[in-house]
Amino acid sequence: MNTTAVYFSPTYTTKNLAQQVARGINPASEYIDIAKKEVEEHTFNQDDVVIFGVPTYGGRVPQLASENLIKFKGNNTKAVIIATYGNREYEDTLVELEDIVSAQGFIVVGAAAFIAQHTYYKEAGYGRPEIEDLQQASAFGNDIKNKIENNIVNDLNIKGNRPYKELSLASGRVLVNEKCIYCGSCAIQCPTDAIPKDAPDTTNLVDCIGCGRCISLCPTKARYFPEVFLEKIESFLIKTASGHKENEFFI
Repeated sequence: MNTTAVYFSPTYTTKNLAQQVARGINPASEYIDIAKKEVEEHTFNQDDVVIFGVPTYGGRVPQLASENLIKFKGNNTKAVIIATYGNREYEDTLVELEDIVSAQGFIVVGAAAFIAQHTYYKEAGYGRPEIEDLQQASAFGNDIKNKIENNIVNDLNIKGNRPYKELSLASGRVLVNEKCIYCGSCAIQCPTDAIPKDAPDTTNLVDCIGCGRCISLCPTKARYFPEVFLEKIESFLIKTASGHKENEFFI
């Protein structure tokens, strides 16, 4: 069972969960990172299984992920869809992701929503995914494998709404301070090329999507979200993203 995990994962959490699901299906899976501006086209056949994973941005699929996902073509190819979210709600992310990949020739046979530590407010989903979350992801992959091998066809009843919620994303634009040592790792890895390679101590705030990849990579903690923005996010999430929520599975 040829298995490939395709993920938009700026801070690598969705990557870890998508890979764990893929390994539950086939330990020798392949992996494709689509958190970048340019993505090559890929075509899959009926014998393949593809795991598509994205984080939830304001209850929706990230726009750059949507643009890159249409580069993947299936031929009645079985697919598993995954959404990660920062302990609030994933809202319409899964149904939107289902619609995107179905339109490209994939048949969704399973879906999951996993809790992840929030990019902006670390107390929401703090430390997630935990070991138990990763174990659940692997077990979910194994359940998908058994479903495919036994030719089980059923209605998944994935949670979400159509039409999707209006996209109103409050993303933080990343700033940089004097701690920058010009290593350039952030510029190389930025999904939207918002950091000039010849001036890594700056940010093109028009192109920045606030994904947080540069912050997670910076060795000197020179990159950061504005404090005023984080305070606004915290005041909202402290009421809506508390507690220990459980992962959800549709199979």
